[in-house]
Amino acid sequence: MTARTEIHADGTFNDQTGVGGWAAVVARSTSGRESGTSIYEMELRAMVEAVKMAEGPTTVISDYEWLVQNAQRGTPQATCRPLWDELFAAAAGKDVTFEWHKRDQSLGSRLAHPARTGHGPGAVTRSHEDSELSHPPAAGYAPS
Repeated sequence: MTARTEIHADGTFNDQTGVGGWAAVVARSTSGRESGTSIYEMELRAMVEAVKMAEGPTTVISDYEWLVQNAQRGTPQATCRPLWDELFAAAAGKDVTFEWHKRDQSLGSRLAHPARTGHGPGAVTRSHEDSELSHPPAAGYAPS
């Protein structure tokens, strides 16, 4: 029997600046930041990046229960549909399961928060304006 890989995924968001961060952690890690985003997008982005990293049987762990439930069912949502499509395309043909764990100070969480501020290791920066995501920036957010 092949051992399953656990990948911890987490996202973070500052509703005053409209900047979020995400991280997916396994033996290797990836993290990044985006401006003009939401917690929903960052949590989902973290899950997408986790699945992309999956090699062999993998469990992606997230603290966003609703996202995990929809990922488990294979049910894409209208909000952020391009990200949902990216998640399910990345998971196609892979032995990937999704599991919810109550929020804690996991390694995923500890990497996502510095990524939001631009100080995370290996952080990838994206601009919300360049994406096709359907979720608008937080109320009161105005890009500078």
